[in-house]
Amino acid sequence: MNNKIIKITLPSFLIIIFFSFYVNAFAVSMPYLEGKTIVLYPGASSDFELVLQNMVGDTDETAVVTIDEGNEIAKITDKKNVYEVPKGTKDTVVHLKISIPIDAPLGKEWTVRFKATPITEKEGGMVQISGGVSDYFKVRAGNIPDQLPKEKTETSMLWWLGGILLALVAVIFLLTNYMKTKRK
Repeated sequence: MNNKIIKITLPSFLIIIFFSFYVNAFAVSMPYLEGKTIVLYPGASSDFELVLQNMVGDTDETAVVTIDEGNEIAKITDKKNVYEVPKGTKDTVVHLKISIPIDAPLGKEWTVRFKATPITEKEGGMVQISGGVSDYFKVRAGNIPDQLPKEKTETSMLWWLGGILLALVAVIFLLTNYMKTKRK
């Protein structure tokens, strides 16, 4: 029984150690989007940012960022799509511009798929491209949900205030009753 466990555990452990040397600390983050979707009016445009990170790596990274899908509405607005990402940083910004055609029907959705690929130059001038990080978000032509009217917000606040006041009165009532019973 113990021999069988060693035969399974040892190779598994060695495989984990072997692949741990290939950990890539390069990452891409983007702002939180409800349902990973941006909603814009037809004809509207918006700036959007992706952030390249290199928090764990021990070397600086150079990355190429491309938009693989959704080029008709999303463009990288930086002069170059090659970014230097120093080790220990999480603030290399990639600027995008999202533009919805004015004649887009409400409800039409596009997928914007981007990829950030680290590249390294090896001896002899050869360039090595590694796997990279790919993600997406959706863009929908539509109406932005209206904010709650001010009266509803105030009403909601009144409910909270009323609840706190009621709890405070209940605590005072219980304390006075407790004090009365303790005196007797």
